Amino acid sequence: METPLGPYDVDLWVLDLDSIDPALVDRYRGLMSADEREQERRLQFPGGPERHCCTRALARTVLSHYTGADPRDWVFTTNAYGKPGVARSAGVAPRFNLSHSGRLVVCAVTRDAEVGVDVEHWREVPKAVELARRFFARPEASVVERAPPARRSREFLRFWTLKESYVKARGVGLLVPLEGFFFHLPDGDPPSIGFISPESDDPEAWQFAEFRYADSYQLALAVRRPRSRPMNVSLRRTVPLCGVPDPQRLPDTPLRRWDVGNR
Repeated sequence: METPLGPYDVDLWVLDLDSIDPALVDRYRGLMSADEREQERRLQFPGGPERHCCTRALARTVLSHYTGADPRDWVFTTNAYGKPGVARSAGVAPRFNLSHSGRLVVCAVTRDAEVGVDVEHWREVPKAVELARRFFARPEASVVERAPPARRSREFLRFWTLKESYVKARGVGLLVPLEGFFFHLPDGDPPSIGFISPESDDPEAWQFAEFRYADSYQLALAVRRPRSRPMNVSLRRTVPLCGVPDPQRLPDTPLRRWDVGNR
């Protein structure tokens, strides 16, 4: 059944791979194209084939949720920089982006705004300061350097997920160097972006949000939409082909940061 997306809606679909019955994986393979099944066969590392299969099933069933199309009918492509998209639509496709880490797969969906999402499994980053100096803009590296040792990994992952979400939303890969833009993470305001070269992009054209999921994952969302516009975020915990979960509308907050716990 087709479900409309409002102009300011962002739906965040979350799949916990530990919730998948192994018998479902074969059903998911039945949704995949020949190219997707070939990609799965090339993934030899532990858990790789399962995660690939579940990720493709998530993308197909989520898009079909908004269009009413058969999940098998979608044809996907990637642009010159690797960003996935729909090559042949089985309906009027919304914009979407995928990310996975650990045992979590996430799909972010908007009606017509460019969107990027990134998720990272929470972990200690022993060389957080060194990595920040190497890959981040100077203002971000300074924040990581000044953070108490117990918070350095958390601050590093906050910046990393936000930067990845923006790069993925732009969809031009390494043409957006990580050191060419930086995030402000004030306590009393939402995340915002700045640019080393002001002509490279308009910071007022973007909205960002952060999520801490079940104390185990850090998520970030980037949406090309003016800061003055609303952002209506809903969370759906899902298992493809096992019914459509009711959306959990996240409370409005000017900080655009949410702590989403377990069920």
